[in-house]
Amino acid sequence: MVEIKKAIFDDIANFYDDWYKTPLGNFADTVENNLIFKYLPELNGKKLLDVGCGTGHYSIRAYSRGATVTGMDFSEKMLYIANEKAKLLSIPLNFILGDMDNIPFNDNTFDVVISVTSLEFSKNPKNPLKEFLRVLKPGCKVVIGVLSKTTLWSKKRVKQAYSPDNIYFYAHFFEPKELKNLLIETGFKSVIIDSSLFLPPNDNYTLPKFVFLREFLGRNFTPLKGAFIVGVGRKEK
Repeated sequence: MVEIKKAIFDDIANFYDDWYKTPLGNFADTVENNLIFKYLPELNGKKLLDVGCGTGHYSIRAYSRGATVTGMDFSEKMLYIANEKAKLLSIPLNFILGDMDNIPFNDNTFDVVISVTSLEFSKNPKNPLKEFLRVLKPGCKVVIGVLSKTTLWSKKRVKQAYSPDNIYFYAHFFEPKELKNLLIETGFKSVIIDSSLFLPPNDNYTLPKFVFLREFLGRNFTPLKGAFIVGVGRKEK
C-alpha cells in the first residue's frame, strides 16, 4: 500500500461534506450512522476519542449524545472546518492534530474510541489498533467503521483511484473476517462484526420505502455483505 499524503485530505477538505448533501450520500450516511451508534447506546458522561475525525461529522454526533469528545486528525484543513462547525453550533469540542500511529494521550485515558472510514488509509492497520487499545480504559469499547472490499461500492471507488490525486488511491478496503482477525490479534476481546449499506451505489434513491426495505432485507438475510463494515471490541479488564 502506498503511504498517503496529508495534502490530499487538505485539498478535499472544503468540499468533503458535500457528499452528505446528495441523495446517495445522505442515505449512506444515515445507515452508517445508525450502525455506529447501535453499538454506542449510552454515551452520556463518557470520554470519547474520534480518530480520523475529518470535519467533525461523528464528533458532533457523539457530543449530541452526551459524550465529552476529542477529535483527532492529521489534516489541518479538515480540523479547521471541524472547529468552525463546532463554533457555529456553540458546542465545546476539542480538536487536535495527530497521527493515529502515535496518539498523543496517556494509557487508559478514554471510555470510547471511534474511528470511521480512517483505518483504510493506514499503511499498517495493526499500529493504530494497538494505539486505540492503549488509550482505552480497561473494559471499554472501540467502534470502527470501514469500507468493504467485496461490494459494488468498493469497485466504484477502485475505479476512481486511478491517480495519486484521489484519496482512494491510498485506501485498503477490508473483508469482515480480516477486520475481525485484526481486532483479535491486536488484543481486543468480545469482538463483533456487523455491516450495513446493502444498496448498490447506482440504484434509484428517489424511492425511500424501496431503499430502506432493501436495507432491511440485507441486514436480516446477508448481514455481513454490506458495503460498510463495523468492528467492535473491548479492552480486557
